[in-house]
Amino acid sequence: MERRRRALRFGLLILLIFLSGSFMLNAQIGEPRFHWVGSPTPIHMGERGELIFEITGLASGAPPPIGIFSGRAPSNAILNEGPPAEENGVYRYTLTLIPLEERNIVLAPFTFADGPFSIAVLGLNVQIRPPIEIEQDSFDDALVSEDFLSSGYLAFPAYDEDVPTILRGEYERIIAAVNSLWEERLFAEALAELRRNERDSLAGPHLVSLRREVEQTLGLGFTENEKWRPFGIPLITYVFLLIAALSTGAFFFVFGPRQAARRKVISLGNRKGYLAIVISVLLVGLTFILLEEGLGNLPVGRFRSPGKPAVLRRTEGYRVPDFRGVVNNRFDEGQPVIVIDHRYDWFYAEAPDGRSGWVPSEAVITY
Repeated sequence: MERRRRALRFGLLILLIFLSGSFMLNAQIGEPRFHWVGSPTPIHMGERGELIFEITGLASGAPPPIGIFSGRAPSNAILNEGPPAEENGVYRYTLTLIPLEERNIVLAPFTFADGPFSIAVLGLNVQIRPPIEIEQDSFDDALVSEDFLSSGYLAFPAYDEDVPTILRGEYERIIAAVNSLWEERLFAEALAELRRNERDSLAGPHLVSLRREVEQTLGLGFTENEKWRPFGIPLITYVFLLIAALSTGAFFFVFGPRQAARRKVISLGNRKGYLAIVISVLLVGLTFILLEEGLGNLPVGRFRSPGKPAVLRRTEGYRVPDFRGVVNNRFDEGQPVIVIDHRYDWFYAEAPDGRSGWVPSEAVITY
């Protein structure tokens, strides 16, 4: 009898531990649920479409699932899943679709499981409509003549930028490299070199005016500046490092061993001075962060999906990755774009003015 009681108590203890663990696990991850936002809008062949879905029911502080649709692109479309955006505990995701064939895109239902997550994903059927007809004459007005690019002379724009002495050598090296490409009539390559250095070089902000003149010479219309990140490091990282360095210096200036050696009593006034220094450093840092947006406005996030920056040689954009397809747009020599995805020897490119299409890989210059 005593053995049975002990066994019963032991069983109840194990059950209590199991239930407690399950309760704690559910409290940590919640009960995530999936649902689509709105009905899918039909997509025209050759255009990009977006689908929105939300994940709700996650516990506070639990990391949201990512890559829910990874590896689940249908055979007749390219599918990309953007990062989630959180608002009041609701995580909203954006799926971008690029149809490759003129038939509906079917997303089959499935169960997404990743560690503690297990989410039932609902299926969806997206209607694909015929391509929108575009008049051929509307392409030709803004283009620099192909004959002129091949036989005419395009003078390299004059430049006279007031560059600090410490950056003069780097600036002149970049100009020499760009000018050399220009003289070889590699206009798109020259613009790509300018944009790459505008983004990555310490002399980048001093290249903006020249790059704009180059684009005007090539007949380009609406373009955007590069986001300056010298040595491949975002400018905001430098700002945080500067704030940390100044704060550390201010701390040792007020509370360092020199004051202790002098037996200097840290009065209330000293503390207020230190506080004033820290607040000043933070305000300077915030000012730099706000001004950082003005040092360039071509972050990838401004586009509707992630991709790589590039410029194009003069080319046509097709609705499908095939030369037998319908021409969707035409791009000028040196047109800045974001290339989103590729299929075989084709890239899907988007320009800042909204033009898009499939372009052959030999027309794409990434940087």
